[in-house]
Amino acid sequence: MKVIIADDEVHICSLIKYLVSWDELGLTFSGMFYCGEEVWEYLQHDTADILICDIEMPGMNGIELMQKISQNRPEMKIIVISGFRDFDYARSAIKYGAANYLLKPIDEKELNDVLRAIVSSTREEMRRDSIIMRASGRQQLLEVISAVGRQEDMMAVNRDYDYHFVEGGFRVLRVAFPGEAKDPESQRLIMRMFEEILCPKLADFCREFEFYRESAVHLCVLFNYEDGNESTLQATLDGILHHTIVELGSKTQSEIYIGVGTAVHDFPDIGKSYWSARHVLCERLFQKERRILYAENSPQPQVHAELLTMEERRELGRCIETIDPDGACRQIGQILRRSERVFRANPYLVFDCGETILQLLVHIMEHVGTAENDNGRFVAHSTLALEGSADMADFEQCLSEIVYGEINHKLTEKLANVSAYAQQAKEYIDRHYMENVTLETIAKRLNINPTYLSVVFKNEMKMNYNKYLTMVRMEKAKELLRQCDKNLTQVAHAVGYDRTAYFSNVFKMHMGIKPTEYQRLHQRGIGD
Repeated sequence: MKVIIADDEVHICSLIKYLVSWDELGLTFSGMFYCGEEVWEYLQHDTADILICDIEMPGMNGIELMQKISQNRPEMKIIVISGFRDFDYARSAIKYGAANYLLKPIDEKELNDVLRAIVSSTREEMRRDSIIMRASGRQQLLEVISAVGRQEDMMAVNRDYDYHFVEGGFRVLRVAFPGEAKDPESQRLIMRMFEEILCPKLADFCREFEFYRESAVHLCVLFNYEDGNESTLQATLDGILHHTIVELGSKTQSEIYIGVGTAVHDFPDIGKSYWSARHVLCERLFQKERRILYAENSPQPQVHAELLTMEERRELGRCIETIDPDGACRQIGQILRRSERVFRANPYLVFDCGETILQLLVHIMEHVGTAENDNGRFVAHSTLALEGSADMADFEQCLSEIVYGEINHKLTEKLANVSAYAQQAKEYIDRHYMENVTLETIAKRLNINPTYLSVVFKNEMKMNYNKYLTMVRMEKAKELLRQCDKNLTQVAHAVGYDRTAYFSNVFKMHMGIKPTEYQRLHQRGIGD
């Protein structure tokens, strides 16, 4: 660490330089200055880690210098040495980042103790930052190996992420802890126990390995081993994993599933092992009795099939819009059973289907006007809950509960306002029947979904929107026809019809006779 000294008295600067235990503390003397301006000029083109300075100096004094340094070089440590015993000076010095405030005459032990504390603290900060950066870097490697089409040089990874990979075989494991997402504390404990059990076993088998916690229910393990007889190596690995599952089960009674990715022998191909492990792990949904699933024994993933047909989207959307959670859950069950053959061939599509349904739910909620504050977080949290499923029955129940709960939770308030919505729609029709009144127009005014309004109106009024609008218009038409001061075209326009012939047909369907006949009967004293 580099140290500079500033004091307007030359002999004080020399004394400080003489008193510091440079070699013992691992410090380097970098300059001696006699005013604040000189220090600040030096810092414009060079660096220092520690400044030892006086308060009173000509021109820019110590406080002013510290103020500038605190704004531009906040990482610098400052030790103030002054003969002034005024507390205001000490308070100002501390405010602008002084690590300590020492009084003249300078005590050698006190000075070196302060420097020793600064050195120790700085080294601890550097060590802590190094650990954080290394841990962060290692976590970044998970993003590297899982990125599609991205390739990394093994030597660069060793250098950048502090690994010791060597030429040989590489595999990725993806471990699922179904059901544990509902209890995060238990999940963390079980994952840690799994690592503690597997670590010493892998240490005897591998050259290098690493654990990555992907989510609340998934753990990823990357390991590097020496090339050899592949069948012998796989048998050894199989034994290690079985013993780990048995030992963990005896301690926690937890069910875990391990997807074993394909073996690769070139470091840039690790992504292939990762994705094969991820895909094969999804087979647990249909093979619950198998705890270890090998990608080599699994068919290659096929092209994505249609997860939801247009008809299924419409029907599920209608159930959500009309506040029918039971219907939505029935529809989900039908979707999953319709796609069962596709899912068995490509189990990972089950989770894609679940996410598609969640995205549809969010889209409909936005359309209805009751979306989550953070849709992305809702989908991510719900997807994580789905990933905790052990089999298809568990998956269907979890997805149905999410959708059922979201519909009930978000639409309860609108359900409570059913009567108010229907009444407001009725009043709007009563006042604006002569205009081009549409369901969409009224729904927009009430800030609700048109489909939802249609259902609400029919439930409350015992007739649909169109029938009620026609009824209102016909009653107004009868009133105008009885007044006998308007011709048929004028009456039609007055109740919202542009075409007289169409109005006449609607009137006849509603009353059983044409409007002209109705008018003549009324003139003869024959009422309705």
